[in-house]
Amino acid sequence: MHAKARILIVEDEPSVLNLFRYLLTDGGYSVSAAQSGSEAMEKLSEGFDLVLTNLKMEGMKVLELVKEQSPETAVIVVTDYATLDSVIKAMRQGADDYINKTEIVTKVLPSVEKALKKRRLRQKFIETVKQQAVDEMINTTVSGNLRDMSLTSIVQILCNDMRSARLVLRQLNSMPDGEEQEGVIFFENGQIIHAAAGSLRGAEAVYELLGWVEGSFQMESNVVAPRQTITVPWTDLLLEGTNRLDEHGQEGAPLRGQLEADDQPCPDSGDGLTSIERGKEANKEADEEREIELLFLLSTLEQSLTRLAAWKSRDRPQLVLEMLADDVNKLLDLYPDWFPDASTDSFLRESLGTVAKSYPMVRLVQTRKGCLDVSTLKGLHSNWSGGQQERETIYSEVVEGLLHLLELLLTSTVTEAIKSPAAVRRCREVYDVFLDDLERGVKGKV
Repeated sequence: MHAKARILIVEDEPSVLNLFRYLLTDGGYSVSAAQSGSEAMEKLSEGFDLVLTNLKMEGMKVLELVKEQSPETAVIVVTDYATLDSVIKAMRQGADDYINKTEIVTKVLPSVEKALKKRRLRQKFIETVKQQAVDEMINTTVSGNLRDMSLTSIVQILCNDMRSARLVLRQLNSMPDGEEQEGVIFFENGQIIHAAAGSLRGAEAVYELLGWVEGSFQMESNVVAPRQTITVPWTDLLLEGTNRLDEHGQEGAPLRGQLEADDQPCPDSGDGLTSIERGKEANKEADEEREIELLFLLSTLEQSLTRLAAWKSRDRPQLVLEMLADDVNKLLDLYPDWFPDASTDSFLRESLGTVAKSYPMVRLVQTRKGCLDVSTLKGLHSNWSGGQQERETIYSEVVEGLLHLLELLLTSTVTEAIKSPAAVRRCREVYDVFLDDLERGVKGKV
């Protein structure tokens, strides 16, 4: 990964934008943001290595403009309505990858790294073609290894650049005789029109060759195909080929935007892993799922900060109390799934008891069925029978106590439910930022 690669994020939802910004900055990238399609189009002139764009907010226009102004810039599209049609449309326009919003935490960094690697390989591939071409010579030959550049990447480069060429692939047969296998794909003006591999012809030959991850390739430009056996778009071929690889358990990326073969296959139940190793794998998967759940919960809770800006808490302090109680209760909703054998009600009562040692007025907060009683809490301020100064003092202490309760619940839940120290650190960094912002917002209104 190039630590200083420049990335433009095009996203109008603040919580999602902040999540992207945090993950990519933490990953060592230089990040800029645009919250509208028009703003993104203005910023493109600054020059970026990669653009990450929301498909809903003029994402296709941004994609088209990037490919028109700077074809070498990698593009990843993001959507919350994953459909095959949207994948095909984005790929036809030259997108390098595709992420569903539900997969941001686990997929964005690998996807960015893969897209940037593909960009570098594309540049190297094209530079090699140019270096080997002499003036206007019509025949150019480029060769390489499938380990360095996958067939999927080669296809994308040749088709996006509207090339006409013959691509020959070779790999050793896995059978004892070790005979070399050979396959060939013909391109015409950026489309695959013929392929052959052993006895296979047409699309079936392409699907077979997409499974080759070892071997060599040789590309010769401007070679005419002997016949046409393929009429479907190249993007359809890649998507169907990737789908078949997934179904057969071969090395290949998932259908959702992963159009380049994975470096390593996922182990199955017959891989010889020990019970300890399987336990570690299970813990890793559970940690990833819980990290995703928590980060998306925090993204949801961040919306309360937007609401704070519109409230005058001296006139409507009960809304602040309601908001804080809702935040606590949404966090508690995770507890039964993460700790099925424990009591949410007991956990909440113990946590309130701990907070009350520093903020005694929190004892006024009532609970009901494992959550804070929002209606009672809202009336705590409006129904207080004492004087105004006493009312504000009680209110301020309860707000402080609820902020402390949120921090305590987050810390306890994360450290007990997530095993990986790195995952715990990432979660704490995110929720610390959220709590700081929430505290500033609330205290600014108290």
